[in-house]
Parts: sequence; structure tokens; C-alpha cells
Amino acid sequence: MDNKASQNSAAMEKIEYLPYLILPNLDYESQLESIKNLLNSHKKADEVVSKDIDSITKIIKNYIQQHDGFYLQYLHDERVGKIHSSIYQSAAHCMASVGMLAPFVESLFFQGFNGIRKIFFNNNQLINSHVRWSYSEKVIWNCHYVWSNNNRRKDLVKGIMQLAEAIRLNQYLPENLELMLTVLFSYRNKIFHYGFEWPLEERQKYSKRIEDEKWPTNWFNFATSGDEPWIIYLSDEFVEHCLEIIDSTINGFSLFLMKQIENLEKTK
Repeated sequence: MDNKASQNSAAMEKIEYLPYLILPNLDYESQLESIKNLLNSHKKADEVVSKDIDSITKIIKNYIQQHDGFYLQYLHDERVGKIHSSIYQSAAHCMASVGMLAPFVESLFFQGFNGIRKIFFNNNQLINSHVRWSYSEKVIWNCHYVWSNNNRRKDLVKGIMQLAEAIRLNQYLPENLELMLTVLFSYRNKIFHYGFEWPLEERQKYSKRIEDEKWPTNWFNFATSGDEPWIIYLSDEFVEHCLEIIDSTINGFSLFLMKQIENLEKTK
């Protein structure tokens, strides 16, 4: 490796670890690795069940021309039982995925914003006249709150986006971050309040919201009962999208921090 390549490698390594400046108490890399490992084990378990169902289906097709009605009925019952169990297993894995991803993302932003405040805004030197800066310092850095029309309300997603805008972090974040956050936390609120099987009214309302707000349909899977949604899942595609957005967000933190450090050096 020549000297220039070595310098570039060292620079990239430095950039990679920049987020730890604002996240000294959050080992996000180890957390992400553990989350991905568990998600992978869930995926393998779902694949095993899916293969079992496919295997029984093939056996049924092979026996369909024979007259062993008792055995065919047994196979049909076995297949239906496995499908039924797989629905709840998928719901459990979905709940576990959300139970890991939602608090991780929430902590990433909450601690990240406070780390930024301590390092770059510890003297109350605010960078613009954003609406957030008109209120008490105790709350303006809390991303669980958002301000509009001189009123404060709890809204984690809007609070994250507003605070990112206020400190100009938003230009370093992925464009579809808000949509991912909206789906992740809205679903988290539902499944952790109602479990796997939500009240019918809640299922109908959430299905309508998916349609009305034009959320990507491939982010969701549905088990139905009659013509009504029974259990609503977040798909593997959505989980993968979350992981991509998280990686992009951490990279965005690095770029933002580089810019802040450059600005500090210019003022010296």
C-alpha cells in the first residue's frame, strides 16, 4: 500500500468512528451486529417452516389420486396446523424485530442530538432563528417533542425531523428517513399496545392509513380472516430497508460531524 492509499485508509477509518464523538455511551456497531444476527436466525427459522409446508403440500399432491382418505385428511390437517402456527411465528418475529429496531433508532437520535449539543452548542450559541430555539434549553434538544403554532406536543418522528432541520443535520440524512420512521414507530405503537391480534377497528384503521398515505405495499404482509385483515406484519423488505436507512444515518452523522469540526477549525 502506497503512502497516499494509506492516508486515505486512515482518513476513512477516522470518519467511520466519528459518530462515537456524540455517542460515547452507545456501542451502535455491536448493537447492530447483534440485531442483524437475531434477524438472520428468525429468517432461517421461517424458511424451515416454509419448507415443511411445501413438503407436505407436495406429498398431498402425490397422494391426491389415491383413495387413502384418512391419510389425506391427516396431511391436510397437518398442513393447516403448520400454516396457522407459521402466522403466529411470523408475528412473533415481527414484534421482536420492531422491539429491537425502534428503541435502537430512538436511542441513536436522542443520544446523538444530546452529544451534538454538548460538543458544538455547549455555550447556547444557536446557529439560526429556528422556532425550536425560542423555548427552554431543557426541552429544545429533546427530539421527543415538536413545536408548531407556538405549541409543543409529543411526536418522536416529527421531533427528530424538526431538530435535524434546526441544526442543519437534515441535509446529511437519507431522503426517505421520515417515511421509514413513521412506519416503524406507528407499527411499534400498535403491536406493543395490542399484541399480535389487534382489535378489528385498529386493523381496519391501520390498513386504511397504509392506503391513504401511500406507504409502499411491499413493506407489509397480511393474514386475513374472511375479507378483513387479521394479522398485519412488517415485511422482510421493510426490515432490510430499516437497516439500510440506519447505516445511511450513521454515515450522515459522520459527514455532519466532519463539517462541524471544519467550521470549528476555521474559527480558531
